[in-house]
Amino acid sequence: MQIREIHPAADPAALAAIQRVAQAAFSAALPNFPDVAPARLLLETADQRTSEGVSLAAFAHGQTGVVLGYANLRFELTDNLDMAFGDLWVDPAARRQGVGSALHAEALQAVAARERSVLMWQGPATADPEAFAAYHQGKTVERVTRSVLDLRAVDRARFAALAGPSPANAGYRAVRWTDHCPPDLVDNYCAAQSAMQDAPTGDSGYEIAAVTPEKLAAGEDGSVAAGARRHVVAMVDEAGEIAAFHSFFSFPGEPRTLEVWDTGVVQAHRGHGLGVRIKAEGTMWAMADYPEAYWLQTFNNADNGPMLRVNLELGYEASEDWIRFEFAVPNPV
Repeated sequence: MQIREIHPAADPAALAAIQRVAQAAFSAALPNFPDVAPARLLLETADQRTSEGVSLAAFAHGQTGVVLGYANLRFELTDNLDMAFGDLWVDPAARRQGVGSALHAEALQAVAARERSVLMWQGPATADPEAFAAYHQGKTVERVTRSVLDLRAVDRARFAALAGPSPANAGYRAVRWTDHCPPDLVDNYCAAQSAMQDAPTGDSGYEIAAVTPEKLAAGEDGSVAAGARRHVVAMVDEAGEIAAFHSFFSFPGEPRTLEVWDTGVVQAHRGHGLGVRIKAEGTMWAMADYPEAYWLQTFNNADNGPMLRVNLELGYEASEDWIRFEFAVPNPV
């Protein structure tokens, strides 16, 4: 077995190789997640202006084109400078052969070379990551629940009513955009995203940093470059301020699955039902623009009771937990 760095954004063969592994691993571990699109993998691996992506692949001995597993690492360049984050996947046919351990060892070296002291992997509980973490002296620092809404079973009339104004939130209107925030809303939208800063992150020590226009633009441009589509709904109050926001992504090549990313309500506007309303609004948009989609999935910290209750009210069902593990990096440079 040989471990080496690959560059999926520049090498179509490398992208195809890790897509094959991801497809096999996801199919084995995750119900209701049948397709893995290149755009998703590129979004996870490519460099952006505010972060660096590193991809490692394990190749079968003597077969340079056969990838047994891969690991993606991301290094933030402006915040959380002691940490590296990522995920590690092994082809189910190659498990129990030391592939994951070899990738982990190589990843620790890459993290040490960048003077980071902590490496965090995440993965679904259905893939039995706890045994791997225990073997490598990792500790659990966060649990996240993946919840799935079956769009084929949605009561559209009910969701249309939930997406409309109620007596508690009649003073807010919905605004939508795709890919890039309208220039006149950028500062407002960045300020509103302070709502995410009190979201629970377990014991990871991860700090959800303030969003600046530069960070926002970097993330938006990175999504476009990867081929992903970012759809945002904002609730705007009578003074023109963004009170809540909700985003979902579509990935060409994943026709059946859409993914919610951030949903937040600014603290001063909580208690008016905006969480349910804005997620219902986003769901109606998703169903209208992506009629072939079966599922809308979202990930929430297991301690985020308010958002999990919103999901429950909308009909999401918990699928499985994802676990984040922390590993100390030996002798960072």
